[in-house]
Amino acid sequence: MDHHISILKAIYSVPTRHVGKEAWVRVDSKLVRVYVRGELVKTHVRQPPGGRSTDYDDYPQELAAYAMRDPDRMIREARTRGDNLGRFMAELLAGTCPWSKLRQAQKLLRLGNKYGWSRVDQACRRALAFELINVRRVEGIIKQGLDRQALPRPESGPRSVTQLPLRFQRPAGSFDHRTGRGGDDHD
Repeated sequence: MDHHISILKAIYSVPTRHVGKEAWVRVDSKLVRVYVRGELVKTHVRQPPGGRSTDYDDYPQELAAYAMRDPDRMIREARTRGDNLGRFMAELLAGTCPWSKLRQAQKLLRLGNKYGWSRVDQACRRALAFELINVRRVEGIIKQGLDRQALPRPESGPRSVTQLPLRFQRPAGSFDHRTGRGGDDHD
């Protein structure tokens, strides 16, 4: 078994120390009891088919927070890995529904394991400079090696704005609604 077992089409968590062991399960109308080698190791309230009962204390400490999908925890973890990474994660999970971005947040943390925290932090710095709050873009920055390049310096001093030629501008006469008939003309 892994951290969850399936009983009567519902899923129940089991403590980490029993992962991979054979379990016996007793189900009644109210409870599901899990036994390993005759010892009661977990009790859950019975769930309907399709239901799930997870006790996050069953996970090791480093995985419990990941399984809980807590946005604040993810922001705190990102901040421990780098200032820019923390700012990017806070921006990513900002708003009224941060849970909709949790998969992206998890992917961002996996990028650190894959490419190294320093590179991800620098890629987040670049993405923030261009207001790109998208984890795929951060990964693209890393793959292209842009995280190792300096950011473009903003131009100082006054800048002029040049009006480009208007390709689809109508001639002034197209707004003239005079029909050219008799007394309707106003000159």
